[in-house]
Amino acid sequence: MGLDRVLRNVTLEKVSSRKGTTRGMGSPLEQRWAKLEGRLDLQLDSLSLLRENRTCWIYAARAAGEAVVVKQYKPQARALCAREARAHRVYTQLCDAVPGLLPSEIRGINEETGSLCLTFIEGELMSEVLRKRGDDTGEQRRCRAALERVGELLAHLRARTSSDRPPAPFLEEYLVHTSRSLERTPVLGALFAGYEASARSLYEELGAAGEPTSLSHGDLVFANLILDGAQVGLIDFANANPESHPLDDVYNLEVTCANLLHLSARFRADLAQALRSRLDLSGSDARTHRFYWEYHKRRWLHLQLGSGWIHRARAVTVLPRLLRSSAAPWAPGVHAVA
Repeated sequence: MGLDRVLRNVTLEKVSSRKGTTRGMGSPLEQRWAKLEGRLDLQLDSLSLLRENRTCWIYAARAAGEAVVVKQYKPQARALCAREARAHRVYTQLCDAVPGLLPSEIRGINEETGSLCLTFIEGELMSEVLRKRGDDTGEQRRCRAALERVGELLAHLRARTSSDRPPAPFLEEYLVHTSRSLERTPVLGALFAGYEASARSLYEELGAAGEPTSLSHGDLVFANLILDGAQVGLIDFANANPESHPLDDVYNLEVTCANLLHLSARFRADLAQALRSRLDLSGSDARTHRFYWEYHKRRWLHLQLGSGWIHRARAVTVLPRLLRSSAAPWAPGVHAVA
């Protein structure tokens, strides 16, 4: 889930007075507030806990009258702070190269403590636009145009960050994890027999393809895209991967589009095509296509089947189609979405 979905349900108001508060005194929130100010060397006018996940605490705040997001990574995940900040800086730099992108700035960072403060991008989540007004032709044009800009951003990311480093080991680890989880799914597990073994083979083939790696966003879904008029912003680089490929983001969005069943099939295909239209993927190896298609197909199924009954029901509805789609939709020689 994108951070912005949560932020837009929180009023960024001062939650308590800081007068008389000292480090080690006051409520737990006031204690954390004082620590964050010290770690970030930044005065925070307000602070409100949004949520906690396995890697960090996320806060809505204001600093110098400006809406910001503060993330405090947990001790075992502090290295992710520097990784997210590096990816965020690249994005901010590329906002000058791609017209229509909404920038976000780093206002404070302490890599040693895993503390990060980012400016908040104003606007409306594309996921909400599609949910509420996805049948409006004007909004459809706006979403397609926004994804064209994001596709242009991905092309610039590829050119800016391409290297000869091998694919990140995390890609294999996570694909093995989701594959093993699917094999062990109650009742349905037999449908995924052999997934774990094939996951290791897919990663070996990805490495054998020998393509350069580059920075990917790692979670390119509509809940991480912000629309403000004709502009679009990209948020939440927590899953950014510097040793990945543009197809990581392309197939993430492809799987997302394919399963937005409240939208017409034509419009879903148009959205995915809008992103690809600004990318030259003609030289990508079929093995690279296959890895990232399977990676995101299995990731989506793993997340849906491990969630509430509505998500599980959705996964079961589309399962026959996904099980038939063994070929990556846009691999060489494949001309239609599976």
